Amino acid sequence: MAKKNYNNFSATVRLTKDARFVEATNPEKTNAQLFFTGACNEGFTGKDGKEAVSFIEFRLNGKRAEGLKPYLKKGVQLLVTKSRLRTWTSQKQDGSYEHRYIIDVEELEFIGNGHANTAGESKEEGKEIELDLAYDDLPF
Repeated sequence: MAKKNYNNFSATVRLTKDARFVEATNPEKTNAQLFFTGACNEGFTGKDGKEAVSFIEFRLNGKRAEGLKPYLKKGVQLLVTKSRLRTWTSQKQDGSYEHRYIIDVEELEFIGNGHANTAGESKEEGKEIELDLAYDDLPF
């Protein structure tokens, strides 16, 4: 068996804005996309005394993108696991290069007490909400 190389990325992030949904163009809805940006603390402070933060772009593909659309709102905290880092490099007109990074999400978990409702939690502490989803439609 050939050894596979894995490009695996995981992080705990808080969403900086509501996710942006791109509708599927095929009947199976397999090419729907959900884009979101998460902030991740670096664990140190900069020269200005403020905590260093990285902003990371994420993309979720397929049917799960549509299912999770209502839950990925600003302030929600996520644990993103089993994800792949994708990179692009393009040359600008002035000859310099621009690098772009995006994380393709395979698995995520809702954690913490974000400012928005997450799947299974209501704004009232400790109370759960019922989701009207068939087993095949579960977004995770």
